[in-house]
Amino acid sequence: MNNHFLRARVDAESYARIRADADTAGLTIAEHVRCVIERDRELRRRETLVLAAEERLRAGASRRDAGSTDVEPLLIELRLLLRELIAERNPQILARVSEQLNHMYPNRRK
Repeated sequence: MNNHFLRARVDAESYARIRADADTAGLTIAEHVRCVIERDRELRRRETLVLAAEERLRAGASRRDAGSTDVEPLLIELRLLLRELIAERNPQILARVSEQLNHMYPNRRK
């Protein structure tokens, strides 16, 4: 395996956070950074797939009913849900999506 060496400068606060995250995961800083880079790459790949699926849904919905505005909130809800699920950031996903939709569409059916 051909290894390459990377160097990066970070401020003291960022370094402390990186070190703490690595320690929590039981990894060296180098191992932790490699994991973060790979996780970010995978999230971007998944988001690309989600956006492609959303476009296919949008195209299919517009073909079925070109005048329907009821489909748009559903597509937005799907997008928000998928992004949250991909990121796996918060167990309160449904509440957050509902709150965002209520803000965007105050008169929507609940």
